[in-house]
Amino acid sequence: MNRKSTGILACTVAVFASACTAPIATQVNITDPAPETLRVESLAMMPLTVDPGLEAFGREAGEGMYVALRDEHPRLAIVPPAQTLERLTNARVTGTYANLISEYEETGQLNPEMVRELGAAVGARYMLNMRLTYAEEAGYGPGDFVGEVEYRGQGLRLIAQLWDGERGVLEWRTIGDVTAVSSDLMRQRSVDDLLDAILPEIAAAVPVEGGEAVAEAPVRRGPEDRTMFMGASGVLLLAFLLL
Repeated sequence: MNRKSTGILACTVAVFASACTAPIATQVNITDPAPETLRVESLAMMPLTVDPGLEAFGREAGEGMYVALRDEHPRLAIVPPAQTLERLTNARVTGTYANLISEYEETGQLNPEMVRELGAAVGARYMLNMRLTYAEEAGYGPGDFVGEVEYRGQGLRLIAQLWDGERGVLEWRTIGDVTAVSSDLMRQRSVDDLLDAILPEIAAAVPVEGGEAVAEAPVRRGPEDRTMFMGASGVLLLAFLLL
């Protein structure tokens, strides 16, 4: 094979590989719409909680969300996750944060006093809390026939809550899912690819200038709307403390 033919073959393979990259799909569902009158001028990004296996991506997801929020809402004063963690540590309330999450996991309710204490520590009226987990439909699962196992693709879920640090209440909550269905002939997507796809959409959904009318908001609840911090107690702050 001459040099020209080799070059053509390499180009063809590169084009084919690029064309066969697994497609990415995203979906953002608001489960708790924000009040239409809500106005957010300052926001502290709380350190992420992450599922086991995703600890290495917690810092990256937090920093990526900070950039996405800054691009989407340029007038918003944002405290990045690392600085928020530093403020929580200096105020000696990291234990309060862990206890709040643990209590929420058990009861499904935010403790107003704890939320207000955290708000005072981070120096911002509102706090954005996020959890990174695997999407429920990702990985391998039962197929259409008995004994069949099928690959359902890659998937991540990012759950975000907006807390009011003065009133101690939940103002807004959303679930963002991102999936990439691949096969043996398709190049799998990296976690970076999935985060790059979903973070801007979550950032755009943050109700800085008020939420939608309740009648128009896509409220979805059900078994798939699982508890935000399920099993998160053991990995709280892990992405920041260990990296």
